[in-house]
Amino acid sequence: MKLVQEIGKASKRKCVSMNVNFGFKAGASLEHFHGQFVCEDEPLAKTSLAMNIGNKKYWKSWVKAILEKNLVIDFDDESKTVLFVEWSPAFGKTELVVMNLETPCFQNMNEKEIKASAKFIDKAVRITMSSISDHFNIVNLSASPKDNFCNQFRIFPRAPSSYGIKS
Repeated sequence: MKLVQEIGKASKRKCVSMNVNFGFKAGASLEHFHGQFVCEDEPLAKTSLAMNIGNKKYWKSWVKAILEKNLVIDFDDESKTVLFVEWSPAFGKTELVVMNLETPCFQNMNEKEIKASAKFIDKAVRITMSSISDHFNIVNLSASPKDNFCNQFRIFPRAPSSYGIKS
């Protein structure tokens, strides 16, 4: 995460995102852990979609509501980072979400936010692999530093190998 931040800063682009694929059903042609990062001046399409759903106030109110109902898996109050399960009609999937409620973009996350996000991503991947699927994507929804958004990592499980190949 820190390496991608440094590369993003050097690129002088407004929006830096990192994504990870694991398993051939998640887009890795060979069975391996595969990641990439994107440095652009505009948010990626999935980030734009999430930004159209709501701004920082919307996402904070959503997290507050699920916190009150004890539907959050983990929350770090110091970094304002949260891990929860969400049914996402916009993306058509049930996914685990790691969200930072203060920082809109990946490249501006501070040390505490990176550590909390990494810890929660690790927890989300372990839940996914033990209970859902051994194939998954982690998609980072990251806006520019000036956008009114909450940086998110969304873990999309893919069909397990035991279900056979799906198109």
